[in-house]
Amino acid sequence: MNINIKATQIELSDEIRGRVDKALESISKVLDASGDQLVGQVEVGKISNHHQSGDIFKAEMNLQSKGEVFYAVSEKSDLSAALEDVKDTIVADIKKAKGKQQSMLRRGGNKAKTFIKNIFNK
Repeated sequence: MNINIKATQIELSDEIRGRVDKALESISKVLDASGDQLVGQVEVGKISNHHQSGDIFKAEMNLQSKGEVFYAVSEKSDLSAALEDVKDTIVADIKKAKGKQQSMLRRGGNKAKTFIKNIFNK
């Protein structure tokens, strides 16, 4: 796993790094990727220091695995909520891509089966 973590306008503490690592661990479980195949960038931080009503945090992930790219960004009032939202979005995208791949494989198999049946029934 080759992941770059960047903190913008905040300090990258061990707690934040742990939350990011936990999110990446759950993503890699769904992705079924070995450690060498997952490459990406993660950016966490505050959007700006000039908001009137509290801080707004941003979490952004761009992951690549087996030729597929998964990207998500979220802005929330809490950094943990933003990271959780990004993780959920990427997990949903991964599951959608897996379902689409299995569907295409089944359709291709059905077409091959039909083709073979038509050859032998003539």
